[in-house]
Formats: sequence, C-alpha cells, structure tokens
Amino acid sequence: MKNLAICIGVGAALALAPPPAGVTVKAWNLLAIFTGTIVGIITTPLPLGAVAVLGLGVSMLTKTLTFAEAFSAFATEIP
Repeated sequence: MKNLAICIGVGAALALAPPPAGVTVKAWNLLAIFTGTIVGIITTPLPLGAVAVLGLGVSMLTKTLTFAEAFSAFATEIP
C-alpha cells in the first residue's frame, strides 16, 4: 500500500502544480498521469499490466483522454 500511495502522491502533486508557460492543462495532466504510471511500474505496487490499465483508466476518468484517444493505439496495425 505504501508504494501505491507513492504513485498516487507523485501523480497528484504534479497534476496540482501549475503548468509552465506554453504547456496546456491537458498536456500537463497527461504528463502527471504518465509520471505516476512510470513510478508505479518502478515501485510495483501491482503487476505491470494492472498499473498500465489503471493509468489508462485515470486518463479517461479525468477526461484527459477520450475513449477513442486512449485506445487508438490498439486499433492500428503494425506492419
């Protein structure tokens, strides 16, 4: 539980910080979610796949990404 709290804390702290000049709020929130997910992958409070799905879920719940944007990478074929 401590590692999970660290992941959430890092992401929340970054999301609550004001974005630098020239960075949109959406981009800043996406960076916060990405950073929290990476910290989760490093500290492993849950298995890798679960941490990735939680990051994806948070990005959709906060309306940082739409469903189509979040899952667009799964729809394209890799040659």
